[in-house]
Amino acid sequence: MLKNLTQLLIDKGILLQPLPRPFSHQEGNCWEVVMPELSPLADLEGARQRSPLSLYEDGVPLLPAHALHDDIRRIGGGLYSHWTDRLKFSTSDNSDPNTNGRTYKFSLSPRRLKGYTRSPVNAPCLPVNHRPRDASPEQIRRDVEYTLSAIRTYARVIRELLRSLAGKRVLEVGPGVNYGGVMYLAAYGMRPMVADRFLAPWQDEYHTAFYAALRDEVARRDPRADVRPLHALVKARGYPRRVLARYEAPLEEIPVATGSVDVVFSNAVLEHVGDLETAFAQLYRITRPGGINLHQIDFRDHRDFDRPLECLLMSEPDFQELFARCHGEYGNRRRPEEVAAWIRAAGFEALGFEANHFSKPEYLEDFLPRLRAASTSPYREHPAEDLHVLSGDYWLRKPARRSGRAAAGGALAKRGLLTALAARVLRLWGRPGRGAAEGERGVPG
Repeated sequence: MLKNLTQLLIDKGILLQPLPRPFSHQEGNCWEVVMPELSPLADLEGARQRSPLSLYEDGVPLLPAHALHDDIRRIGGGLYSHWTDRLKFSTSDNSDPNTNGRTYKFSLSPRRLKGYTRSPVNAPCLPVNHRPRDASPEQIRRDVEYTLSAIRTYARVIRELLRSLAGKRVLEVGPGVNYGGVMYLAAYGMRPMVADRFLAPWQDEYHTAFYAALRDEVARRDPRADVRPLHALVKARGYPRRVLARYEAPLEEIPVATGSVDVVFSNAVLEHVGDLETAFAQLYRITRPGGINLHQIDFRDHRDFDRPLECLLMSEPDFQELFARCHGEYGNRRRPEEVAAWIRAAGFEALGFEANHFSKPEYLEDFLPRLRAASTSPYREHPAEDLHVLSGDYWLRKPARRSGRAAAGGALAKRGLLTALAARVLRLWGRPGRGAAEGERGVPG
């Protein structure tokens, strides 16, 4: 009787309270509202299922609660978490909750609408690349801006290393929900390719608007760019093979011809690959002699970026079970020292590594004693200095048969390409003297 009354009061909105606005955008699909008065009820470390808070969008419950923070950022679709003094949440279609015209309310009732089930399209297990996209003009604008800001860093390095882009094959591993990065490079004469375990299918409303907006913005910024490849996608409302080669396969099994790719790049992808040793061997195989690889790798525990090393406390069997169950979404927990060893073993010449994100000292101070006490963790005795780096950019070359490693590295150093690396970072490669004076990397145009 009490449960039925509680359910009735929820359905009538009597037990629902509005979330305080405005909502603060955090990262990806995650929005946040601070609610310090509810912190005694919230989830926290050691009590991750404690909060009774249920979140509603236009009166419809968003489930499940207690979501991992990285899932909220990467997947969204209504996932949320009441954590310490704040609520982290996403909307059902990953739109902006401040402007989408919907109401967001919460209930603290222990009654949780357990009979409610999410539609398959919103299921958290659905690969993020296959989820419906927000095609609003504001989202398209944000996606175009993000694409251009991200790809220009890679484009500068590629131009400095290859001099000419025309006719060169470029492969992006794990491109995400659109292929704007390689299509930008196609506007400068490169031959684009993409590979992903879950290739994003064409969603007409989103992708037609996105590629048209990207085409127009590239042309506006650089009249010399040839935007015909982008226009071809818009006209075809799809991906003609003559314009873009697509491979749907894990990196460890990528079906690309040996020595056929001039440039391979990825952005926060390799940390989700289970077998990095095989992955780097495959990258070496498909790269032509003298070709380059550019990879940004994130070393954080993606379940909670505020506690980025917690996965290192787990035993190897427990972590591998988590990794398999969640399709690698939370990262593979490999450290820079391990990645450097696999890069060398594959045969790549390490042109440089630039760390760009670091653990907070106060977090490391709290974490290290716990790691040293974690008797089943393979990282129990891992060097503390290798735990400080949380992400970084790797610049690699497959040695050319005619010149070898030394000549290639020397030429690059003379051109002022490589950033000086701290001794702490250099030790990751096991070789001194890889750096050069600071200098900005060149860009197309």
